Amino acid sequence: NYIISCSHGFDSHGCEARVWDRRMGKQVYQLTGHSESTNACAFVAGAEGASHAYGTGPALLACTVSADRTARLWDVRAEQVAAQASFQEA
Repeated sequence: NYIISCSHGFDSHGCEARVWDRRMGKQVYQLTGHSESTNACAFVAGAEGASHAYGTGPALLACTVSADRTARLWDVRAEQVAAQASFQEA
């Protein structure tokens, strides 16, 4: 029942992903850390059994990809990066 959206920004401002609870109609999490536009975001399917920062209940994981040439896997409920990969320019 969540929706994820990402933003275009620069200098680390407006480069976040936001998670919305569609039933409540409001933002419930904000994933910040990219330094340039966040171009893609998605929830990670099949993450229900994964461990996470809270240690109990199902994990809520999301992935973001940014113009800063990083991809990040997020523990959404903790609003923390669980893993990160950097990419060279092609």
